[in-house]
Amino acid sequence: MAAGALGDAYAGVYDPDEHLARIPESYEQAGTVAHELSHAWFNGALFAPQWLSEGYAGWAERAVGANPEACTTPRLGIGRAPIALDEWKIASPRATQTEFDAVDAEYTASCGIISEVADKIGPDGMRAVLGVLSTADGAYPGTRDASIGAPNDWRAWLDAVDEQGIDPAATHPFTDVADLLVRYGAASAGDLTGRADARDALDALRRSTGKLWTIPLAVYQPMSTWDFTTADRAIDLMQAVMDDSAQVRQVLAIPAADGPLPARVASSTSLSDLANAREAADAQLAAAQDVSAAFDRLDADPGPIASLGLLGVDFRPLTHAAIADVATLDLDGARANVAAMDATLQGATSAGLLRIGIGMGVVAIVFAAAFWLLRRRRRPTPALAAPDPTEAVPVDAPAFDLATLPPELRPADPTSGSTA
Repeated sequence: MAAGALGDAYAGVYDPDEHLARIPESYEQAGTVAHELSHAWFNGALFAPQWLSEGYAGWAERAVGANPEACTTPRLGIGRAPIALDEWKIASPRATQTEFDAVDAEYTASCGIISEVADKIGPDGMRAVLGVLSTADGAYPGTRDASIGAPNDWRAWLDAVDEQGIDPAATHPFTDVADLLVRYGAASAGDLTGRADARDALDALRRSTGKLWTIPLAVYQPMSTWDFTTADRAIDLMQAVMDDSAQVRQVLAIPAADGPLPARVASSTSLSDLANAREAADAQLAAAQDVSAAFDRLDADPGPIASLGLLGVDFRPLTHAAIADVATLDLDGARANVAAMDATLQGATSAGLLRIGIGMGVVAIVFAAAFWLLRRRRRPTPALAAPDPTEAVPVDAPAFDLATLPPELRPADPTSGSTA
């Protein structure tokens, strides 16, 4: 920077304690007034790293049209001094040209980073980024600023850019800005270890949640604190719950919205909560598979005897109840209904044999009765014997004395020899 009339190496200076920008009347750099006035917003109260405050001020002077010169990131390479924005240098009035060049490179690099990000995310995205950084809200949904009242570090700024401004559908959305920070010494590759993978995993999780599932604080909180090991574990647990739920819907055609798992996941605030949800999802899937296997046994051909034993049996109340139990995670109820179905199937052969026995007994009784009636109808009636004329027929009558008859009625005496 060219030396100004303030007796130092800068064309202007902003005093955040006095909220006062001092600029000499003889300043020669375009946009100096806009640059210094923008420090009323972009200063150490908002950003801990100096490069962020200066980068936003450099971008602002161009955004309002005060400086027509485009701000681009400087080239690096052989013969060029590396830039370390995390070690912001201040030029003294007696600084050498090399020192002036180093400071100028810092300003150019910081302005170039912010300008490149602004081009990437657009005005609405930049407003969203600054809106989050100006409040106690964290960049991730449901999170709060870990250091409320303290200025934002570059990590908070990078999260705000990625969460509030970057389009996840863009090519390499979560590495472009981070690469800029590493290239110009605002961060090291070690500082970013695990972040790109965690961001990619989070993006994949978001694409698979649909309208049913809500990513919980148990995932977002470790992302906001850069605990990517915990965040990765939380993402894996949630993905496993959703995978189990999808398999349950395939096995039993149960809408996941009918059950408590989505709400349980959405309210999870810790790994322990998600682990419990995963355990419940595993148990639900196992129960669904058991119920499905029971349905397969019901559909199988039980054989003629067992089929006879199952006549009139309606399994629908049991099947409907089993599906409802699985959906609501009443797994004891589901197991009880499966056991009832299996018990009915296992007793079908005995029931069939019993029905066969009863049927045979009834048939035997009916056959015996029919046979008896048939024999009774066909039995011959015995004929009466003709009387023997030589056989005296006993007559049960009192004795009759002929002498009591009048003489004219008495029969003739064959021994008297008279004729009539």
